[in-house]
Amino acid sequence: MEGGKSTNWMRKTIEKFEKYEFVNPKITVELVQSAGYVSAQNIFESKSQENDLPKWNEFSDILESVRQEIVDDLRGQIAQRIASGVINKTFKAEADRKAANQQVTLVLRYGHLVCAICAALLEFYQKIDELTDEMAKTLASNIVDSVVETIEKEKKIRIEEFVKTVVKKLLERALKKIFKTLTTKMREIAIPLPWGNKLALRIIGVLTCPDPEKHFEVMKYCLKPLVEECLKEPIKDQLPKDWEVFLKSLLKRIEQIEASLSRAQVTAP
Repeated sequence: MEGGKSTNWMRKTIEKFEKYEFVNPKITVELVQSAGYVSAQNIFESKSQENDLPKWNEFSDILESVRQEIVDDLRGQIAQRIASGVINKTFKAEADRKAANQQVTLVLRYGHLVCAICAALLEFYQKIDELTDEMAKTLASNIVDSVVETIEKEKKIRIEEFVKTVVKKLLERALKKIFKTLTTKMREIAIPLPWGNKLALRIIGVLTCPDPEKHFEVMKYCLKPLVEECLKEPIKDQLPKDWEVFLKSLLKRIEQIEASLSRAQVTAP
């Protein structure tokens, strides 16, 4: 997408957001999916300039085929046979088996199942990142303290505390970068697309969620990171101005909902 004047579709989407502000669930779905799709496309195209990646259309087709594959895995004939086998061993009465099958089908056909998987994986990966960040901070502190202690003994000097603080910050930053690269590569190698790829998970989560207004985890772990990255340079510079304004408004709205939910959790008995 080139910067400058936005399309009529974008303009209409922005107008709907300004008018409804997440009140109408149908409008919410359209807004979230539109924002997620456009943000993801811009992010992907920006990354493709730096890496040897397929075209956006090819990538989105891959994600759609993977999404359909997991739906088939959960709802297809093989899944039904597995479910029936477990149910038949558990229940003897035909009426009980029929009721159990109906409930299994109800759960597996629940509209939020795929997006819930995406959001849960993204939350899990975020916790791993937080743990590695904490580990990097601890390691940096221990390493610098040990090195400084050795230098002070050998050189018979005293290293100022602010020097230790500066070096710790630099080392912590370097270690975080190393750990992030390692965990990302390990995840993407060990786990097949899209389940080990954050961008892919965010796209699928946004585009498959039937009602993001009632599924805030999708807003938090899928949509919000897409919008945030899209609003960073150099991607932001390629956006039409009104689309940039729209994404900023959307991000602000997500943060308001997030803050509201946090307050509700704090005040809950």
